[in-house]
Amino acid sequence: MELNHEGDAAYKRGGRLLENLPAPEDLVVMKRMSRPGYARRILLGAVLVLAASAILRGTWPFFAPAPMALEFAAVIITGWLGGLWPGLAATLFAVLSWLLLPPGDIGMTPAIFDSLLEFTVVSVVISWLSGARLRADWSDQERKFLLRQLQTESARLEAILQQLPLGVAIVEAPSGKLLLHNDEAERLLRHPFVPSESTTPLPLYGAVHPDGRPYRAEEYPSARAVQEGDVIKSETLRYAHDDGSVTILSVNSAPIRNETGAILAAVTVFQDITERVRAEEERTELLRQLVTSQEDERRRIARELHDQMGQHVTAILLWIKALSDEAEAVSPERARLLHQLRSMIDEIAREAHRIALELRPTALDDLGLHSALLNMVDEWTDRYRIDVDLQVSGLEHSRLGPQVETTIYRIVQEAFNNVVKHAHAGRVGLVVENARDHLLVIIEDDGVGFDTETTHSPGMGILGMKERVALVGGTLNVESSPGSGTTLLIRVPRAENKEIAQREIAACDAD
Repeated sequence: MELNHEGDAAYKRGGRLLENLPAPEDLVVMKRMSRPGYARRILLGAVLVLAASAILRGTWPFFAPAPMALEFAAVIITGWLGGLWPGLAATLFAVLSWLLLPPGDIGMTPAIFDSLLEFTVVSVVISWLSGARLRADWSDQERKFLLRQLQTESARLEAILQQLPLGVAIVEAPSGKLLLHNDEAERLLRHPFVPSESTTPLPLYGAVHPDGRPYRAEEYPSARAVQEGDVIKSETLRYAHDDGSVTILSVNSAPIRNETGAILAAVTVFQDITERVRAEEERTELLRQLVTSQEDERRRIARELHDQMGQHVTAILLWIKALSDEAEAVSPERARLLHQLRSMIDEIAREAHRIALELRPTALDDLGLHSALLNMVDEWTDRYRIDVDLQVSGLEHSRLGPQVETTIYRIVQEAFNNVVKHAHAGRVGLVVENARDHLLVIIEDDGVGFDTETTHSPGMGILGMKERVALVGGTLNVESSPGSGTTLLIRVPRAENKEIAQREIAACDAD
């Protein structure tokens, strides 16, 4: 993988930081060595007490003025090195040695008993204080160990983030303060990030939705992830820079939770898709121009078939009729042949009329989508003997934009062709509803259906239909399964419909 200059420098910085830190496995060993087990410490106390008792009993007259000095020293050493429980164990060993095997011929006098009691109390206090000191030392070691681990993981995370070709930012919950980001985030937004700045979760003021609405502070993906715990995937926003240029970003954001489910932070990843979106827009515009050119060419060919070829066919029929009248008196056989020729030319005229209607029905331009669909259904039913249940609402006294009407007509036409070629259906349902906020078209059949998960669906019309409906801002969904028929659901937002109609009217006025 090739690294850019900034990413390479960040990677080297992270590498140097990692080299100066102990490896995690070394820290684990250090931790284990810093806290030896209780058994070893208790054993150490027992050995010291036994050694003190042996020395005391071997040199008894010498230590008679301070009979418990050696045991007391052994308990102090054990408590200092081992903590509370080893110190208590050493105290118990010392007391038992005095009770069970006193040195010399000394008996358990009240003075000796008081000395044992004082010895026990002082030893317990010293052991408790030593245990508290050791626990503090161990806690400090563990804190340093965890801090080094955190520094290690933070350095590794920073080194990884700097290599990503995506902008990454992590913000704190619920304040939205910036905790961590990479250089790509600053490059994409052209904004210097200041860690722990208490502003908007990300400096994206000026961003707008794809439809042009400005983002409110609580609508930003990072804010929704921090405050609501939402997971945002591939949300598109347009970000305006100070120089007037616009960057189109694809944003993903998700909360980071602890084991109880509380939100600790949120990570936001954004990618520059400006070139991809503009290329898609150019492709869409080229496709729209191609479809428009196709429809214009269809209209021209249909007009020529209807006008010029219709005139020629009509003239030929008149001449054949005249010849047939003359042939009746001269040759009945010739008259029969002329009659057959006339029937063939009539069939050619009907076929030319049908082709002209399929290319560009005049009703679609003159009367609108409702009338064009009625004519299509009547002609299709007569031709293929398949029942069609047509339901249209909202189009009886209104029209849509020419591009929308043409798109819906072509999609219905292609869907009917797929029914004949692939579905083998006995009934087809067609619903067209022009609602207040959208245009809804449902086409369903009771045919054989197909598996929508397969790579290739029957025919090549599905992809073309999806592309055509996308040109008018709509969507097309296919529902089908083997043996259960097929349903096409087309939805075109009314706002897109009005916008397209206004654009087409303005284009016509300009012409």
